[in-house]
Amino acid sequence: MPKERRTALIYFPEASQRSDLSLRQGETFEARARWTHQGLVLDFDGHRLPVRADRSVTEGDRLTLHVSAVGHPLELEIVDHSGRLPALQATLRQGIADSGSASGLATAWRAEHQRRKEMHDICQDFLAGRPTLSDLGSPQGVEDAIVNSGLFYEHRLAAGRRTEHDLKAAIISQDSVLYHLGGPSGLHRAFRALGTRIASLQAGQLLTVDTAPGWTVELPLQGGRTLHAARLHAQPKENGGWLIELRLDLENLGPVHITLYHRRGRVDAACWASRPQTATHLAAHIDELGALLRQAGFEPGSLACYHGWPATDRARNPTTGRDGLIDEQA
Repeated sequence: MPKERRTALIYFPEASQRSDLSLRQGETFEARARWTHQGLVLDFDGHRLPVRADRSVTEGDRLTLHVSAVGHPLELEIVDHSGRLPALQATLRQGIADSGSASGLATAWRAEHQRRKEMHDICQDFLAGRPTLSDLGSPQGVEDAIVNSGLFYEHRLAAGRRTEHDLKAAIISQDSVLYHLGGPSGLHRAFRALGTRIASLQAGQLLTVDTAPGWTVELPLQGGRTLHAARLHAQPKENGGWLIELRLDLENLGPVHITLYHRRGRVDAACWASRPQTATHLAAHIDELGALLRQAGFEPGSLACYHGWPATDRARNPTTGRDGLIDEQA
């Protein structure tokens, strides 16, 4: 007897004059992307579903979507992507199945890099060139981390600038060395997947800057002898404010998501932690965040910390599911 597929029923407000939407796990459907003042919307079968996507999606793009997981969040995997920007779509299609994240690299690192001494030594060279979590605590540290994130590698080469700490340059170097040392190991595949992710971000952010403003950066972070990960997204808002989202994958604390909203000198902040002990620890230090904001010249607004994970944490770039997914937020 086949296993019953799970179903997600999305309730729209009565004023929307739209019928409730039911999606079943394993279902595949096609939708067209629309951009509204509230963000990205999927238009299909008379429904307009607000979503957040991990890929650069432009107005009018056609997406083939597979319901890969029903729960919180609902995960829709992009299995095909076509639109009016052929160069962008070709790049994104190539990376649909192969794109990875800094978090994925950190996980593979912890599992494999100490198995062989020669691999360990090479990986330590890579680790030494990565920023630390404390580096992200200063404006100059954040600027340096973004400059070295791989997004600007080709431009810096063309301009004759130094790239010895550039993430993309390090991945290119590690790729061939790791393959010859141990073949297509999990760590080697994670390096290559992050390289594909960076290439997709480069293509998307350069070709859709007018239709989908905002920047996403994947950052492997140095932490003692291991590797952690951060994903940073910055998006301007229509009212002149900025939405900053940071996801941290820390070995001892687990996944942490931080959202900052800045407008006219005021900063609202919310932190989520998937582990209850981490949430308790962060909540105990939330007043220190307010003091740091005042020290930096900002007015602290609403500051809160929660156990769990935000339903709307992605700002077009998901952090709660696998890469390449859309996160329903209706």
